[in-house]
Amino acid sequence: MFVGWKNQGLKQKKGHLMAIQVNGGDTAAMFDFANSFFEKNIPVDAVFPKDEMIDIIGITKGKGYEDVVTR
Repeated sequence: MFVGWKNQGLKQKKGHLMAIQVNGGDTAAMFDFANSFFEKNIPVDAVFPKDEMIDIIGITKGKGYEDVVTR
């Protein structure tokens, strides 16, 4: 039987965070708008139109000259 990592006492290394910028209106209206998206799934097509070019930045683990498999 497989026991997930959550049941083994292991912790997640990094949280899943997202930052959004909300413009316009007063502070209460901006807060209500941002709060309406809290803990909800947002589909990709709601954020990016089809065939839009985006830039992606990634960070490697930095293994240097060492490969994934070492001897």
